Amino acid sequence: MTVFTSGVYAEVIIQEVQAFLRPDYKVALDGKAVKLSQPILIYNNSSYVPLKTFSELLGVETRWENETFTIHLSRPSGSLSGGSGPKTGSASSSNMKDSIMLDSLLRYKFIYQGQEYGVLANIYENELYLRVSDIRRMNVNLSGAKLSDEPLLGDPYVHISELEYRWGDERPLTDIKDEIIVEDETDQDKIDTLIKTRKSALSARKVPSEIDTYTILTQNENKDFTIYTVRLRENKSSDTGYSASNLKSERIKNPINDDEDDEDEEEEEEEEND
Repeated sequence: MTVFTSGVYAEVIIQEVQAFLRPDYKVALDGKAVKLSQPILIYNNSSYVPLKTFSELLGVETRWENETFTIHLSRPSGSLSGGSGPKTGSASSSNMKDSIMLDSLLRYKFIYQGQEYGVLANIYENELYLRVSDIRRMNVNLSGAKLSDEPLLGDPYVHISELEYRWGDERPLTDIKDEIIVEDETDQDKIDTLIKTRKSALSARKVPSEIDTYTILTQNENKDFTIYTVRLRENKSSDTGYSASNLKSERIKNPINDDEDDEDEEEEEEEEND
């Protein structure tokens, strides 16, 4: 355990405090381990993580204003509303992309017209997009809506602002969803088995023309993806009545990492020039 002192700025007063670095502490978002740039700091029985890291995980932009010693936080344009999720913003049509990349994926729970739905959300360039297949399961009319292509996995997405007037009189309540999103399956025992198979996964989807076969999507710490293909079999000794066997897995490199690597290289070059 490391003990150190640090300066705390408040109203032009610097106060020295004693705090502890805990490299053994971990952070998980929706069940997925998060790689931290710095160890967690413990001060006064509270845990502290770098604000930049925490903001990136939640899709919030940060900006430091040196003149006033202020950290500015900005929510994504057109973020979710209701429940304990991020509040609603507004977005112009110029912010909506014809094609997007998968960046920070989050599982959301929508309560709409008395029913609960799982919705996969993607925060891309500080804008919030929702997977179209999930929205259509809610029986929301997307006729005339501008959809955004996503070439890596092939699922179209829709910007949250496109849904503002399509919700009708009842806007959905939203919250973070604890379990994976299971599409096209109504058997609760099978759903429970898929949830237990990979608790940190994002979503599961039936494989067409294959009996009890599903693909399970996971996102890794570096934002790459792995798709597992599993098959369910009856198992009377299981509490759900089914067990899952892994048929194959496919690792998919996320091209958004190439852009981030280029930015890191540019920053390193600038530091060397300085």
